[in-house]
Amino acid sequence: MTKILIISFLLFVCGFVPSADTDMRYFQPLVSSETADVVVNFTGDCVFTNHFERHIGDDIASVFRDIPWFRQADINMINLEHPVTTFTEEEEKEFTFKMDPGYLELLQTENINIVNAANNHIYDYGIRGIDDTMHYLDSIHVAYVGIGKSLQEAREPVIFTIKGKRLGFLGYFGGAGQFAATDTTSGIAPRYPTYILSDIRKLKPDVDFVIVSFHWGVENERYPEEWQVGLGRACIDAGADLIVGHHPHILQGIERYKDGVIAYSLGNFIFGGHHRPVHDTIVLQVLFGEHISIRPIPVRIQRWRALPLSGAAAAAVLDTLHVYSHDNQQCFFEEYRLHGEKHQTK
Repeated sequence: MTKILIISFLLFVCGFVPSADTDMRYFQPLVSSETADVVVNFTGDCVFTNHFERHIGDDIASVFRDIPWFRQADINMINLEHPVTTFTEEEEKEFTFKMDPGYLELLQTENINIVNAANNHIYDYGIRGIDDTMHYLDSIHVAYVGIGKSLQEAREPVIFTIKGKRLGFLGYFGGAGQFAATDTTSGIAPRYPTYILSDIRKLKPDVDFVIVSFHWGVENERYPEEWQVGLGRACIDAGADLIVGHHPHILQGIERYKDGVIAYSLGNFIFGGHHRPVHDTIVLQVLFGEHISIRPIPVRIQRWRALPLSGAAAAAVLDTLHVYSHDNQQCFFEEYRLHGEKHQTK
């Protein structure tokens, strides 16, 4: 209750009153054919199992049917929060997830062409689950970062060349080295700053933009911890252009830092791991041209299907995101106009 009152107070004093009058011009999705920039959509955590399977069944076409702009981007990247496997020996954990290979069709039809796989559920079915995931993703030509058959492979970037621009992607999880790959065994790329900064510096000369995906933070917390802020900014200093975070299951703020952007948490997207039938979130659309520009696109996930949001409902998502961005060194939203006026950060 205290947190709700604080948020309501911030909304009031800052003038963030959700309404259909919010200027949405800066938050409308584009498709590849509408711009010379490379259009990339990022989402948070995706779990295509459990409640997802029970409600979607074979109706795969319905999941993204109402947001056709999603599949018309140049690149779509999600956090794939489980292995893809038929293996039955799960790890001893409170929650374990795995995706039936039959749902690989969803990745293909919706143009999900890269996933971050470095997260705390990719190891739910052990090394076998990781190896199976790589096999299945390779079979449908979906790229992945953050896992590999060795530590070197797990740290390798994925590079796309589109519209004359080269975009390099990296992914990491686990500051304590959980499920980390070794020189001889499959696993994830651990979130060790020495590895990360070295990988960024190595990649930077070969690409126009460096994107780093982090599975990090504290679940259900609205603000990043100090170490996350420090690491995110250190990555920008090392040459990264965009940091995309997930794991807290809820949205956190977006920060401009120097010439880069840090989205601390994109929250849940299509998340079959919980039974909640409706939640609002964003797709983070990023345009890569001479520079990068950011468009948080409000969407509603209703019974594990993505729906467009407009009017007051969309404004509420953006205004809330604005509140959680407000305490950053340079609030992302200071570049945009909400309710017809340009908001300034402290």
